[in-house]
Amino acid sequence: MVKMRKKGQIWVSAALYIALGIIVITVVLSAGLPLINKIQAKNTFLQTKKVMFNLDETIKGVMLEGAGSKRPVFVEIKEGELIIDPITNNKKRIIWTFLSKYNPGIEENIEIKEGNIKLFNQLKGSEYEITLTLDLTDFLGNADLKYDNEMSKKVIMGSYNLAIEHRHDETGQYLNIREI
Repeated sequence: MVKMRKKGQIWVSAALYIALGIIVITVVLSAGLPLINKIQAKNTFLQTKKVMFNLDETIKGVMLEGAGSKRPVFVEIKEGELIIDPITNNKKRIIWTFLSKYNPGIEENIEIKEGNIKLFNQLKGSEYEITLTLDLTDFLGNADLKYDNEMSKKVIMGSYNLAIEHRHDETGQYLNIREI
């Protein structure tokens, strides 16, 4: 009889330890998951900002070298979308937009300029809309911005190997971005 009671106590203890472990894990995850998501949103923002700076540097190098110059560039957009927009409001821009439940550390409703990139963060409903804009209008001057030799808006999501090219045809000079 005494041995049976000890076996039962072992099972009760095991069940209590498992329940206690599940409770601790649940508390840790519920407290830590928002922090992890906030760090992930900030990391996405910082990585994409680096991509935008790289695009800016590559574009300027290609355009300053003259017609015929081209360089490859790898672009990885993990979240959000990158828009190559040569047609809206007669501006030549590359824009990245991203919706996040968490503020990646940018002050709201204030445009911040870092180099040639403008950062903007605004609350839309319960989410933050983060926008990075590389406005090439002044830099390109009379030269056009095209995607795959066409004046059309292109949305990029995911990983791309792009070629940045300084081209010239009967209409004039233009910056061409295309997939390799």
